[in-house]
Amino acid sequence: MKILQMPLSRLPSRDVLVWKENQAQTFSVKSAYQVAQRLREQSRIEHSGVVADQSIWRRLCRLNVPPKALYRGNLQKCPNEAQDIFMLLRCLLDKLPQQELERWVVTAWVIWDARNKFYFEHIQTHPKVILDGAFGYLQEYQKLVAA
Repeated sequence: MKILQMPLSRLPSRDVLVWKENQAQTFSVKSAYQVAQRLREQSRIEHSGVVADQSIWRRLCRLNVPPKALYRGNLQKCPNEAQDIFMLLRCLLDKLPQQELERWVVTAWVIWDARNKFYFEHIQTHPKVILDGAFGYLQEYQKLVAA
């Protein structure tokens, strides 16, 4: 059966616009602005240390690693209790030479990617394959950037 041939509903009914962001359930520019302000405030509360962590981000962004290995959005979505990741990053930035730090960042990203493959696709990757893949990926990226 083709998708367009599927009935949307078994009950005959009309579509209705619903806006649940105010008591009147009617959309207005004012109510949309209030939602935007609430979301903006919520994201600020979720990770209030963003400003304090800017120096960490500047240092991380100077690394010669693929940009997706440093996808900033995932860490910014962490709740305030997740400050331990920033403590770890600070420690690594202070203690590791740049080459080791680049390896660590890409390896962490490849582990995260392998975890997602296992969780969503039920594909388990051997740890040696993960590690070899991380180092190979980093070397290939750095060769391309240098060329």
